[in-house]
Amino acid sequence: MFKQIRRVFFQEIPTAKQASRLLDLDAARGLAIVLVVIGHIISQGSVPDGNNWFMIFFKMIYQFHMPFFMVLSGITFALSLPRFRSLGEIRPYSLKRVRPLIIPFVALGLLILVGKQVAVHFLAVSNPPGTFVSSVAMLLFFPTESVARFLWFIYVLSIYLLLVPPIFYFFGRRPVWLLVVGVSLQFFEWPELLAIGDAIYYLPFFALGMVLWIYRPSWTPMAPWVFWPGTVVFVGLLVLSNYYPVPKWLTGVSSILPLMGLVQRIPAQFQVFLGYLGRNSLTIYLFNVIVMGLVKGLGFLVLPWDGINFFLYLPLLLVSGIGVPLVIKRVSLKWFPRMAKFV
Repeated sequence: MFKQIRRVFFQEIPTAKQASRLLDLDAARGLAIVLVVIGHIISQGSVPDGNNWFMIFFKMIYQFHMPFFMVLSGITFALSLPRFRSLGEIRPYSLKRVRPLIIPFVALGLLILVGKQVAVHFLAVSNPPGTFVSSVAMLLFFPTESVARFLWFIYVLSIYLLLVPPIFYFFGRRPVWLLVVGVSLQFFEWPELLAIGDAIYYLPFFALGMVLWIYRPSWTPMAPWVFWPGTVVFVGLLVLSNYYPVPKWLTGVSSILPLMGLVQRIPAQFQVFLGYLGRNSLTIYLFNVIVMGLVKGLGFLVLPWDGINFFLYLPLLLVSGIGVPLVIKRVSLKWFPRMAKFV
């Protein structure tokens, strides 16, 4: 028993890279980004009156979708992590991974800031900006409270990409230890400055993703005796969260195996479709809030989204929030290849 426990704690991330993309992981990212888009439909705007059913659905999504997304990010990080032969190899690696995140974070943040400062005079704008200088400061130092707060995930992921490689270089590629440290840090209060609070909160999920990658053969394909009981527990916690304050971390943890098992079981064509969304999840993440904000702002000039009108807005927002970013990606690949590297 002691040897088995020791083996788990000292198990390192393998260095062998995948020869091709893994469809089930891409599909899981596709499912996660669809949940993110649904969550963004009202996360920064008014609530549609007379649609309590959607509010229940919305609250349940927020119980697990970002922890699940962070686990997938941890898996992606682990499957592409090289073994560094020297400390000098870490800096170019981290900068190469972080640059495609930070550049669009700053560029889109400034675009949203300027756009909101103009649009506020003509349209209904959620989370309106303050002065330009104060809004820029909030974007850079308090991203979770900025005019582009939906981009916090990119900011936090950049922190992990900068800090985890040197940690693994000095202490070994052992994510179980990072998971233990991440859990222990939850017992302290952390500031929102530089998104430290969110980085600490989601660190266990990021580390858990790396652990899952190490033991991927044990859950791929996922056995029915794991999938079905796990699904019952997950759904039960979601339902319970409508009546009691179920911790988000608990629902998040319970979602991982059921959702991974789900994407392994869906029809092949739908899995391919979700895989396509997953491969473009960063593009969808960057632009979905902007697109849906414009659709809502223009739509509210003509028709409120309360009551039965919401059944018109819901598919319109979902399709535009996913479809328009994909169009932006295609256009940028054809006409602006340099920009395409960052979207």
